[in-house]
Amino acid sequence: MNDLPFLQSILSHPEDPTPRGMYIDWLEDQSDPRAEYVLPLSSKARPLSNPEVDEKEHRSGSAESGFDPRWVAFMKTLGSPFRTVRDNEFFRFDQSLLPFDEQIGLRGKLMTFETQFRNGYLLERGLFDDLEFLTSLKLGNCYSGAADFRVLPFMCELKESTGTRTAADVIVALKASNFRSNYIESLDATQIPYPGYQPGDGTCVVNDEIHCDFPHQYIFPHDSEDSSTPIGELEGAHGALKRAVVDGRLWYVLLHTAPGEREGSIFSDYVLLFAVGESLKGNRLIGVLTCQVCHNLCD
Repeated sequence: MNDLPFLQSILSHPEDPTPRGMYIDWLEDQSDPRAEYVLPLSSKARPLSNPEVDEKEHRSGSAESGFDPRWVAFMKTLGSPFRTVRDNEFFRFDQSLLPFDEQIGLRGKLMTFETQFRNGYLLERGLFDDLEFLTSLKLGNCYSGAADFRVLPFMCELKESTGTRTAADVIVALKASNFRSNYIESLDATQIPYPGYQPGDGTCVVNDEIHCDFPHQYIFPHDSEDSSTPIGELEGAHGALKRAVVDGRLWYVLLHTAPGEREGSIFSDYVLLFAVGESLKGNRLIGVLTCQVCHNLCD
């Protein structure tokens, strides 16, 4: 891409309108039709649940098929400024309860952390490939539980390593502020079995989860309406994710929101659910994120 310096500048300073304006001017000077697709920062980001688009977005979207899909994926994700998720748009609870050390939100259609993929993070083909892959996933709602939370593509930075990633590496990358479990022997393991159903004790949260057992994850379907017919873990979006990560290893992570007291007991109302693995393309975790009501899954 001969426009890589412009894209790098947008990646490094996504909230600054100057690099984006310079890129639009350059594209127009080249009579490049992509100039119509690059929306200025003054365009309002729309809620996830709102399907309406304005006229310019509609024109741009209809032209996507003629553009490099990796470029389109970048503009739809890391080419967009970070924004916090609006109340009830996705989380449906006070975001002060989120179990992370850093603000999490959206870069376009991608969930990530606020300070990541910015200054010093170099654009390379592998990153474009990951973004194209994540935006192409056919994702619906969380499969298990009563609430219909959407499943969203997710990506975060992962420290360089020469060895196989451990559960501890994943928890650190996910910036989990207080991961707690009395049922996992050690996080310094490269594979962890499902710890089993472990309800909270009513005094504190001790049953966060991280494991590698597909039949015991909650995001993707693992059986059909006929429960005697299992759905293979290599099928659908889940199968696509397994093929895109190192060793086909996906980690299923359950993090509780901050607990509160109710009727003499302390418990969390919601959980955050991840299915993530190390990208084959670079030092990143790629996967999906969703939410669910805690008492449907944990208690």
